[in-house]
Amino acid sequence: MSSSVSSKSGRAAVWKLAPPVTNHPAESTIIPDDGSKGSSESIIGEDQRALVDFSDLQEGGKYRSIVKIQARFDGKGKPVWMMGTGWLIRPDLLVTAGHVVYDWGRRYGAASQIRCYIGYNGRASVKTAQVQARYGISVVTTEEWIKAPDNRTCDVAFIQLDRAFTGNLRTFNYVNTPLAGHKTLLGVVGYPGDKSLRDTETGDEEKGAQMYEEYAKNDYDIEASPRHMIEYQISTFGGQSGAPILRKANGQLVSIGTHCYGGGGTDSNSGNSIGNAYGNNYEAFVRLFSLQNTFGDIGTVHVVDTQAQTQPLSNQSVINKTMSHNINGVNGYDNLNGSRAIKAQSAESGEEGFLDIFKAVANVGSKVIPLASPLLGPVGGILGPAVGGLLGSLAESEFSDNPDIRTDGTAERAMLAEAALQAVLASEHTEGLTEVVGKMERIWRVNAPKVDFLAPMVTPIIAQCSSELVGQRQLLQKPSGQRCHHEQPRRSLGVELTESSLGGEEAAFIQGLMGPTRQVAGEEGMFDWLGPVLKTAVNVAKPLASQAASAALAGLGGVIKGALGAESTISDSSNSSQHQEATRILIKRAVMADTALQALMTLPAHKLEQLKPVNAETGDAEGIFDFIKDTVQKLGPLALDTAKQAAKTYLPRLIDSASQKVSSKLGFKTESSGSGRSLSKKPSLLDTLNGKNAATKVSHVQNMAADTARIDVTPLIRARQRLWVPSDEWQKCWDDNDDGPVMMNQPPPDF
Repeated sequence: MSSSVSSKSGRAAVWKLAPPVTNHPAESTIIPDDGSKGSSESIIGEDQRALVDFSDLQEGGKYRSIVKIQARFDGKGKPVWMMGTGWLIRPDLLVTAGHVVYDWGRRYGAASQIRCYIGYNGRASVKTAQVQARYGISVVTTEEWIKAPDNRTCDVAFIQLDRAFTGNLRTFNYVNTPLAGHKTLLGVVGYPGDKSLRDTETGDEEKGAQMYEEYAKNDYDIEASPRHMIEYQISTFGGQSGAPILRKANGQLVSIGTHCYGGGGTDSNSGNSIGNAYGNNYEAFVRLFSLQNTFGDIGTVHVVDTQAQTQPLSNQSVINKTMSHNINGVNGYDNLNGSRAIKAQSAESGEEGFLDIFKAVANVGSKVIPLASPLLGPVGGILGPAVGGLLGSLAESEFSDNPDIRTDGTAERAMLAEAALQAVLASEHTEGLTEVVGKMERIWRVNAPKVDFLAPMVTPIIAQCSSELVGQRQLLQKPSGQRCHHEQPRRSLGVELTESSLGGEEAAFIQGLMGPTRQVAGEEGMFDWLGPVLKTAVNVAKPLASQAASAALAGLGGVIKGALGAESTISDSSNSSQHQEATRILIKRAVMADTALQALMTLPAHKLEQLKPVNAETGDAEGIFDFIKDTVQKLGPLALDTAKQAAKTYLPRLIDSASQKVSSKLGFKTESSGSGRSLSKKPSLLDTLNGKNAATKVSHVQNMAADTARIDVTPLIRARQRLWVPSDEWQKCWDDNDDGPVMMNQPPPDF
């Protein structure tokens, strides 16, 4: 795609979206159809729109990357859903019209939630394998669009998704829009709200359920256009807003703009352009998603400068490490055929960057690395799942309407995540590992919950668990000879999986995990226990590193911090301070472990086969699934029971103590560090992080804006909304766009 240069002011309005939640009964009220508009407002002459061939929506189809958008607007206590169209320019990023995310026509303002689908062909299709569903996490639109609805050339927006769509997407290339065209074959492809499909389950007519296309030769002149838009004689309707304007030439489809407006029956329909004197600089807006200080809290609208530059730290530190990063053409990088050193992004305002945190958590559980607290020693490998289970249960409990503590599957997932992280750290440096670490970093930067505030509250819990674990481990410790590996026969785990769990992007991982399994010598009694644990881990619990969990834990954090005030919950002794810092590291390790699990779960089978963790006891490289399942068996019921018991025993107290001062004297039993040896013939990732292989110099670069110029315009937006009275019907005096978003008759199905 070519760069898009524009003469526009270069400022953007940005905000974070809320994660999807269960639709409450109040949201299920049937919204009146947009009866204020005639059924042919933007139909030009005879309607030539044709239903898109079903194969074009599916994997590898030419319209696979056209997105069905469903946006929720909260209004004044009466939330509604409206539909639009978008198009992928990256597997995790799409373009749409500005009025799909910020509504003037009914005065609903900024969208609060957005759901996106590829392959959508009616409500019933959501349950099929052809459809992938994602939700938006953040929005960038132009400053001009939130100022006034007549800024039509600036009616464009970009939505980042919670995770990338997968498969052969055939994302669209875009080019700077030529200022004029003569007999140019143009097309608009999207989900028009005047077309409907009968829902086989309810019998209702679903508007905008299917994708339609129309192509026609057009003459256009952006400079001569009264609104400086791309104008075309192609029929459209509300719901198609945000669709790509496709130019077809030499068998290729390239986007030259984004459809936004209906002409009102006789005038041309139109969209805004890319680059040139009247268009929008797509790269400048897309770049904002990579800057960590762009977005504030959920629902808080900021105006930021799109021209803010990134610059390295003046005291740039150089570390002798081998580290590679491949994010498969995501986040602005091209596909990399070979290894490439990463410049790990450090967060702003004193926050640690991904690589710093990765290094900090990597040695938890070590017997040979000197550590500041016994919490981080050998017992830390078991405490990690306990902390992960605590965090997962906290998040689940915050989301649940049930007042009881929710622990379903959270401990099992935390233990599998710990095993996944150990497998990544033990893996030899290959291109497959490069991709995994790249995925982990992206998940961390987008989804990792900020949970440092929990450390003072959680430290006494972890201290008690540690004290109990030390005694139990000594009783259960087996002679080292019994832990050596011998060739063990492989057996079936004896669990059955549902078809749905084997049909998505995680299918290859789940099939490998549930495949024939070897027993770990000395752990034969664990085998019957293993299958149900793994099944629960992959089928029941939700990810910890996710926008949903982040929002839930952030809400709890506000309660806890508000109740505690400025008073510390733990004594200020240096010993207590060390243990609080150790707890912070354990908390970060639990979240990092979940990013490792998510990264592995989305890899295809052939890439999973490339990963070769090194067994520390034998020095041999193993398959990824053997390593993970061996680790889960070694952690065993002790780790799982500790995690479950901690959640059941301490979480009610933790939540209750938000209004009380916690007092606890910390007493820890230290464990002596045993000798160890490394038999790996190739450096593992853990060796790399600890500096055992000085092959490549990697620079830490802080990704920061020279002048953020961020302005919080939320008070302005809220003042406007206090005066606004939202309308179920589109008001032409508020916004005269005939192709505005179409209201949905019922809310979308739950994620």
